[in-house]
Amino acid sequence: TTMMQMFNEINSPGFTRDLVVKENAIEVVKELNDVYDVYIATAAMEIPGSFQDKFEWLQENFPFLDVNHYIYCGNKKVVRSDYLIDDNVKQLHQFRGTGILYTAHFNHKIEAPFTRIDSWTEAHGHFIDNRQHRIEETRERRVKAYEKSLAALK
Repeated sequence: TTMMQMFNEINSPGFTRDLVVKENAIEVVKELNDVYDVYIATAAMEIPGSFQDKFEWLQENFPFLDVNHYIYCGNKKVVRSDYLIDDNVKQLHQFRGTGILYTAHFNHKIEAPFTRIDSWTEAHGHFIDNRQHRIEETRERRVKAYEKSLAALK
């Protein structure tokens, strides 16, 4: 198939609607949502046909998430959060907070300066079991950013 045919297939309604949820994702995201403000940022601009499918998929699989916490974007650098879990290294490089690389078949051999997690069980360990460390890490990162912004004003 040509690249255009592949794009048309990916962009066709229904393509992303029935994607399988990763193992333990629902349970872990639910627990994360009980402790953190969870937002779903999805790069959808290259595939506009996926908007409705992604919305319905999220509603079906993660009904406990606030629909006002869905962010459809192209470049995730606009997302102002402390952490971003993503399988796209480019998105993580552009993100201003702390990036967490979720291992996928297309990135498992890529060397990147991010903490890597291979499963939602590992995400649970990183964010729930080590919550106090995440709080301290975030506080430190925010203080450094604040000091940097103050220095820029001088």
